[in-house]
Amino acid sequence: GLSQMMGLSKAKGKLKAMRDKKFENMSYDEIQDYKEKQAEEQLKMEAKEKKEKERWERSLALFGGGGEDDLLNNQGGVPGDTEEKFDEATAILAGDAIQPLALEVLTTINDEKVKPEQMLKIINLFARACGPKGMVEGQSRDLAAEGRKIKIEDLDEIHHLKTGKLIEACVESICILKKGLSTKDMKAFLNFAKKFGLAFQIKDDILDVLGDEKKIGKPLNSDSLQNKATYPSIIGIKASEERAEKLCFDALKILSKLPYDTENLIKLSKFIILRDK
Repeated sequence: GLSQMMGLSKAKGKLKAMRDKKFENMSYDEIQDYKEKQAEEQLKMEAKEKKEKERWERSLALFGGGGEDDLLNNQGGVPGDTEEKFDEATAILAGDAIQPLALEVLTTINDEKVKPEQMLKIINLFARACGPKGMVEGQSRDLAAEGRKIKIEDLDEIHHLKTGKLIEACVESICILKKGLSTKDMKAFLNFAKKFGLAFQIKDDILDVLGDEKKIGKPLNSDSLQNKATYPSIIGIKASEERAEKLCFDALKILSKLPYDTENLIKLSKFIILRDK
């Protein structure tokens, strides 16, 4: 990985220093022979370094991408980001790897301020948000809704399971770590997260219709081509925009009443409405 790449760079510097020193007591033919050998070693080292860099970039692409979400949301047979760069099997494996990777990160946090019981609660939160009563169920319902007319309440529930629960888990995990946080304030933060998550998804659906293909990373109207249930397809673009703005306004109102520094959450809430990708 990255450490190996850094090691290769140090090795190249060391070789150069040794070469310059050796030239002092070498004949012309010896120097030429030495240079040829060094050129071969240099090529081998650069090839190894290139291979390591490609492996590193591949890892970033996999674990920074959507994996299974890319696969499930491919555009009418056109692969998603991860599937397009690699293949279907790799996209599935990437999705499978991301979830335990999150738990691995959580369980390797070394902070004396975090109590074991707090860590267990947080791990449980994310496991439930990703599992059969969270993201997996949401994805399943999303697939089942393709080509069907569903109610707006059903679509809300799909996205609450598919995305909202993960957003709520992020917010609730901070609440768990916050010493002295009242039950009332925790409920307020979770209510904020629910409105934030829904506004985020509605904006995604709007961008699928009105966005810039280069910025959103997929063809426009790809959801409708797949007969997916979306907010614009159920209530129209204008009503979708109004609903997203209303949810954002409500989220900001909740934050304004909390006795904490919520500046970053306020910025994030405004961003989801103003974003173009």
